[in-house]
Amino acid sequence: MTKKKIILSLEARMTSSRLPNKIFKKINDIKVIELLIKRIKKIRYIDNFFIAIPKSKTNNKLANFLNRKKINYFRGSENNVLERIVKGGEKYKADILVRLTCDNPLVDIYMVDTMIKKFLKKKNIDYFSNNGYAKSKIRNMPTGIDIEIIKFKTLKKILRHVKKKYYLTFPSSYIYISKKEKFKLAHFQLNKDIIKKFTKNLRLTLDTKADLIFLNRLFKKVYRKYRLNFNLLNVLNCL
Repeated sequence: MTKKKIILSLEARMTSSRLPNKIFKKINDIKVIELLIKRIKKIRYIDNFFIAIPKSKTNNKLANFLNRKKINYFRGSENNVLERIVKGGEKYKADILVRLTCDNPLVDIYMVDTMIKKFLKKKNIDYFSNNGYAKSKIRNMPTGIDIEIIKFKTLKKILRHVKKKYYLTFPSSYIYISKKEKFKLAHFQLNKDIIKKFTKNLRLTLDTKADLIFLNRLFKKVYRKYRLNFNLLNVLNCL
């Protein structure tokens, strides 16, 4: 059987309305984009990765940065994020797409590997995630931990048929919201040791100045103990 090519897409842009240029903000003196790239390089079960960035002039600084660092990237539509990651995935010949975003700088890279292994063992799965959307339209996990693994043919099919702005902005949303199609979904159940450490309204995402202050304080503790080799439980233990 031909090996499936697993490509990771990391969505990034300069034009966040609530926290402009957040990917170049520093947490514990490391730029968010650099932190994510360094950790993505540690993921064992991906064949390649690229940064999915908009082609607008505002994002030229980001493109120049990635060029200097010799990091793969694809430039596409700013608002049609689905199209951007599909065209990027096509460029790098994806069969399976792992989807991360720069909103989540402390995402668990070891959980990515675990989820990839489980995804490959499952039959005909379209969508596999750890955020709860695979079993409910309502989010039931903290923001900032999201990992999605998607059959690439499914994403391409959605792009051909979907026109609604919401689905184009949030690439995987059609899979778990729409009742018009029958997709095969699976939820990655988090370890009980992790779940019991969740606090009400926990945010591990970077969307506001308050998030930046919190993550900077938290990551200083994480980095002191684990450097860049931390998992979600390590992060939660530092709260």
